[in-house]
Amino acid sequence: MGAIVRSRMRCPFCGATVVPYSNRPPMVCPGCGAKLRMADRGPAFLEVYIAVIAAPALGFRGWNLLIAIPIAYGVALVARAIIEQRFFPPRLEPFDQNAHH
Repeated sequence: MGAIVRSRMRCPFCGATVVPYSNRPPMVCPGCGAKLRMADRGPAFLEVYIAVIAAPALGFRGWNLLIAIPIAYGVALVARAIIEQRFFPPRLEPFDQNAHH
């Protein structure tokens, strides 16, 4: 069985490796103790375009197309998350408790 690979993120202040134990901020840097959070990724427009193009290209038409687009969108979202976590780990930024996200 393969081991679960966690993405390696670096502290923007000291460069230490920060291992995320949860998605909930703040994460604490083991090197300098800075409170950090993962930067926002932005909207998922690319996945919408992929879904709208891929579903008809795969031969879906009519009512089947209306069902296939949301399914293709979900597949594109999952694929993006896997690719980003594996090859492009999220940036870390300072945690601001007063910021409303």
